[in-house]
Amino acid sequence: MKLPQLSDIPAQHPDCCCSLSKTLITKIASLLPTELGLALSIGSGTGLLEALLLDYQSTMNLRAVEVSKAVNKYLPGDLMETVNGTWDLCKSAHDAGSWIFVYPREIGLIKRYAQVCGQGSTKQVIWIGPLADLKEIQDSYLPPAIWKREIVKDCGLSDYETMVLWTRLDLKIE
Repeated sequence: MKLPQLSDIPAQHPDCCCSLSKTLITKIASLLPTELGLALSIGSGTGLLEALLLDYQSTMNLRAVEVSKAVNKYLPGDLMETVNGTWDLCKSAHDAGSWIFVYPREIGLIKRYAQVCGQGSTKQVIWIGPLADLKEIQDSYLPPAIWKREIVKDCGLSDYETMVLWTRLDLKIE
């Protein structure tokens, strides 16, 4: 399927939960350092955001995770992994350097991934969602003794949305 043309102004698209802009794609790509290896976009839906990221930076090692490959409209099938339900965890999560969550249906999913897979290779977590959900994204999901949390400013989202980045404290990215 053909990718939409983005502008610098965040806009809603029917195939993505968050608003999209050139700035957003550039920001996410800049947050995914290549030395972290695999990035998993957990709950990718149609795959539009992931396809836009790969179109921007084709060398990115990015795979999408969803409960069914049938909802995917934009990604080649070999870039998709499936799980048994919204409660299930992706087997590749242990090996992924980055996790991306965009408007997850269940905020607790981040906590479950951190508990089961967080001692693996994962060095950063990106969460994108509505500002109204920010209170629910607690440091207890990714403990502040291990993870540094920051709200990413000027990231190309609409005013009612935000991006949070957690970075493992033992990570040294120059």
